[in-house]
Amino acid sequence: MMNNIKSKSYISVFIFISAFFLFTSTTFAATEVYFTKEISQIKKGDTFSVDLKISSEKKINVVDGVITYDKNKLEIKKVDKTNSILLLWVMEPVFDNKKGELSLIGGVPNGYSDKNGQILRITFLAKNDGETVLGFKDIFSILANDGLGTNISAWFEPMHINIEKKQANYLYNYILGIILIVLSAIILIKKRNDK
Repeated sequence: MMNNIKSKSYISVFIFISAFFLFTSTTFAATEVYFTKEISQIKKGDTFSVDLKISSEKKINVVDGVITYDKNKLEIKKVDKTNSILLLWVMEPVFDNKKGELSLIGGVPNGYSDKNGQILRITFLAKNDGETVLGFKDIFSILANDGLGTNISAWFEPMHINIEKKQANYLYNYILGIILIVLSAIILIKKRNDK
């Protein structure tokens, strides 16, 4: 009898723990906002693009927030919303390179729930070398398509970027130097022969 009660208790605890982890994992994975970029190596002086994307199992209606970046390392050159899932813009994307911030408020008629939804493409200039992070201000929020504007508990994933020093092309300069020396020698020899 006692063993039977113990085994039922263990089963109950196991079910409870399994349900807890299943619930929490699906809750945290339900909506994610993140960055992607096509190139892996970025050097000082390079211009490169980063896509702001969203994946959501829940139907979202509004994206409202501020992206942050290091103004000493990065400068926004252009923001493109051509392929954005957001079709209604309460506030067009606005960036301030003095503050290192990009603000936006956009909506999706009838909602959106899918993977890798494009929000914006941001083109940056890598001003200085070093490690830097693209992130989100705390006020960044995703609202559900439920007619109530319910705030969805989303996972915001920053992007770490390493900007490398611009390497001088010593080989190019060396070859160019040799060519100039050879040309100078040819010109001198020709002048001597002409005399």
